[in-house]
Amino acid sequence: MRRSIYVFISLLLIAYSCSDDTDRISSDTSDRDALLYDSVSDGVEVADKIGGDYYLPDELSDNDIESDDGFVPDADTELPDGGIDVVSKDITKPRVVYRAADDSLPMGENLLKNPDFEKIESNVFADWKPYRGGYSVSEGRSGYGVLLQRNEGDTEQYGIYQTVTLNQKVKKALFFAGWSKTENLSGVSDAAASIYLDIKYITKDEDPINGCDPNIVPNCALYGQIPNPKFDTGTHDYQKRYGYAVPLYPVKTVSFYLLLRGEHYGKMWFDDVELREVEYEIAGFVSAKIAVVPPPAGYKSAEEVLVETGDSLILRFSENGGVINGLYAGGKDLKGSSRDYLSGIIIHEIGKSEWVHTGGLFEKTGNNYTLKTDMKDYDIQLTASFDIGKDTIGVHIELEGVDSKNKSFTVYFSLPVDITDSFWGRDIRRELPTNSADEFSDTVTFWYDRLGYTGRFSSYPIGSVYNKEGGIVLGLPPESYRIHRVFYNRSLKQLVIAVDMAIAPKTKKFPDKAFADFILYRTENIGSENGFRVAFDGFYKRFPQAFERRIPPEKEGIWVAFADLSKVINGEGESIRDFNIGIHETGNLKHIEFDEANDILTFRYIIEPGSTWLRIPDESVDVENYESVIDYLSKLYTSGSDREKKTAEKTFSSGIFDENQRFVYTPYQSGPTWCSGKCALFYLSADPDISIPPYTLNQATYSVNEVTLGVYKNYPGLDGEYIDSFLMWATYLNQREAHFEVTDTPLVFKTEKPNQVGIPLIFSTIKFTEWLKRQLPLGKNLIANGVLAGKVMWGYNLFDFMGQEIKWVKESTNGYELVPESDEYLSYRRSLSYQRPYGFLMNVDFNNMSYEMVEKYIRVCLFYGIYPSMFSRNASEDNYFTLPQFYQRDRGLFKKYIPLIKEMNKAGWEALTQAYTYDKDVYIERFGDIKKGLYYTIRNVSDTQKYVIITLVRNALGINGDFTVKEILDSGEIKQIKSNESSFDFTIQPQSIKLVKIESISGQ
Repeated sequence: MRRSIYVFISLLLIAYSCSDDTDRISSDTSDRDALLYDSVSDGVEVADKIGGDYYLPDELSDNDIESDDGFVPDADTELPDGGIDVVSKDITKPRVVYRAADDSLPMGENLLKNPDFEKIESNVFADWKPYRGGYSVSEGRSGYGVLLQRNEGDTEQYGIYQTVTLNQKVKKALFFAGWSKTENLSGVSDAAASIYLDIKYITKDEDPINGCDPNIVPNCALYGQIPNPKFDTGTHDYQKRYGYAVPLYPVKTVSFYLLLRGEHYGKMWFDDVELREVEYEIAGFVSAKIAVVPPPAGYKSAEEVLVETGDSLILRFSENGGVINGLYAGGKDLKGSSRDYLSGIIIHEIGKSEWVHTGGLFEKTGNNYTLKTDMKDYDIQLTASFDIGKDTIGVHIELEGVDSKNKSFTVYFSLPVDITDSFWGRDIRRELPTNSADEFSDTVTFWYDRLGYTGRFSSYPIGSVYNKEGGIVLGLPPESYRIHRVFYNRSLKQLVIAVDMAIAPKTKKFPDKAFADFILYRTENIGSENGFRVAFDGFYKRFPQAFERRIPPEKEGIWVAFADLSKVINGEGESIRDFNIGIHETGNLKHIEFDEANDILTFRYIIEPGSTWLRIPDESVDVENYESVIDYLSKLYTSGSDREKKTAEKTFSSGIFDENQRFVYTPYQSGPTWCSGKCALFYLSADPDISIPPYTLNQATYSVNEVTLGVYKNYPGLDGEYIDSFLMWATYLNQREAHFEVTDTPLVFKTEKPNQVGIPLIFSTIKFTEWLKRQLPLGKNLIANGVLAGKVMWGYNLFDFMGQEIKWVKESTNGYELVPESDEYLSYRRSLSYQRPYGFLMNVDFNNMSYEMVEKYIRVCLFYGIYPSMFSRNASEDNYFTLPQFYQRDRGLFKKYIPLIKEMNKAGWEALTQAYTYDKDVYIERFGDIKKGLYYTIRNVSDTQKYVIITLVRNALGINGDFTVKEILDSGEIKQIKSNESSFDFTIQPQSIKLVKIESISGQ
């Protein structure tokens, strides 16, 4: 049975249709290039959508960071009380570089008129205007205040606002604050019941030097700024909330709103509001607004340490102090005007308001360097080593606690980067100019526990900033799996990687320690190519073992689950080979003989690592009662059948705990097919090292042992193992301290207070997968389902075939239609698979999927070199390959298209296209080269017919002389291109795919 669809894959399908947590430029900033705004009324602006996904204004609040260089006091400037102190001048000692911005920073007068609402004219507040349904005058904190009231079912929006004209010459951050109380206010805290600022910038027409270009920042505006934290809902007395708005450009006007709308009903009062210019540099940093602390005089030594690769990537470190004085690539200065005192290693202990630069002193060990620093005032010790390679610098950082207490940290490695006309690479199709926003990253969250400082983590292992000449790449090596974020902060001019981790005395393999590894390398000669493609091409070349292709290309093909392929009906002239099946996932070893005879690889369904599905037929057990379920499990362990005892034993040993040190399970009064009736789904760690007496069996050894591995002797045709639901419960935090003793990876902490520490379940699943690979006989392979789902990267380097169950058929007003995943998701799967095969299983009611929809599905997959296949309406019943009315209808499509996908994939997808369409709506991907076979797939994502000219980079492709271009899918048209030409043209229909093959003419 397919357990993933019931618990896990259904969530993935929701994510594809509601991808607001995954499709944004980042959790840390809004994509100003992609942001479209609709003016609602009187200047209130609501973000309409980003990349096709819809957002409420509150989605653009806490994590939308907009800032640039602001006022920075000199090191000797005396700040007023409550300001930020100048730090110690002992440059080997740690020093504070950032502090959380609070309301004590130096700032100007209140810019709002009548901020205490004491001036009333004809029962209207002077200097304020009603918004939509307006407001009521009421009793405030002292004197009068604003009352907003909304009855249940009311769709009107209520509020009051005031627009302040600033006409800043130099941009300054804005502080805003106010008091509010509520009575029976429904809903969750958000921007719809809040102070809410809309900011308009000075434009280039008004200030050619400092003004905003609307071609870069749409509408030259910063919308939806709200306090952090937000106002509480429910019923409470007056509470003060404040926030900072950090603009990209000088501010022209600020519209200051007090609002009640959205899903809220009840009463909300406001009083004593503030809007002030801040006389100190405030910046957005990840999800916080921080005050930048100026360095002490002489914060770095004159002596330097040069960390230099064989391809001329140079980091010039201050020998004392640990800051990066210079960053060069191929002789080009990448540091520019960036601030070196913010570079190097920075530590933030969770719960503290300070970000601390480690300082330190370099020591040389052989050809490499070690940075050591004394952080005893912070109860930790830190050591960083720099491994210098021919084209890569590796950084290894270790933290050690000195007081045997659990502590949680974010460790930052920060590079000073300021490249002229630079871009942030979001993916292989999208790049953003770094003057279009203030902070750039591409992060996601998962459906379970929010982990780490922000609750989000990077989709990709690397991040890159570059211009057309070259750039710098920072990231994680493939064998390192962490809660990490790579981001570029424009105002601070830092390219940063951050890793969240915790130290604990009970991590027996490394007590009171945590560690992380980073890599950096350079790119060059980007030209008209997308710089992110260049960065990823470099990643593949530096870590080829992570992308090794172990299934021979000729053995590839579509993926089929469970069906007995020997029962597929074949008429005269037909064969099972028509479907070009490459991978058969099965639980029945008797299928191997037929598969071998038809050149199909057979993989055994071996485990869903994160689960025990416990069926409970005993009517006396209350599945909702914890003690009752655990008692039933205990009875199975002591007096059940051999299988029941083993199930109970591995559940007791590998079951994960919550913060109360209780087993985590989900109760079902009526479970899925494979756990019918009362059922308890226990969450398990598959770490193979778990050993908790008296239990000798764990989840790993229950599934993989002498018996299961001995099958290969009797069935040598078994080609390997299949792991289901790889990302199941991925970010659920296992807090079972007995499991801490065997973890190989540092602990992580929850985002929400009190920031409990534990092991993300995916870390244990990865460890199990690495262990399983070592158990397999030589030449056998490992495949998995649920890999790269939701733009979650874990596992990309582990499997020989990765796949995902999908549901692209959606009900609409006109019946059913095929709605593919976004290009961002599909490109993501292709990028992290590189040249290894990736496949889909379609889970739909096939009565709702027409022949035309099947063909569209296959052609979209062909563009990315993904293998398209079919499974079931619910991942269990009505398997497509048991329904001849469908597979006979579609047989010709598989026979036509899958050999082409195999041919393309044999040539191999390449990150660098070396070809250009010059039309943003026409995508292009390259497979192979002129020697192995050169293919281009072209996709028109617009709703209009396109006339397209494609230009090839002859030198890069090794094309000399005349060549031919053959259109393969439809017309078969062949064009001959002369030796003095590099372009060819064609017309492509709306929402259509083309495949062309390029061949040199013999003798040229």
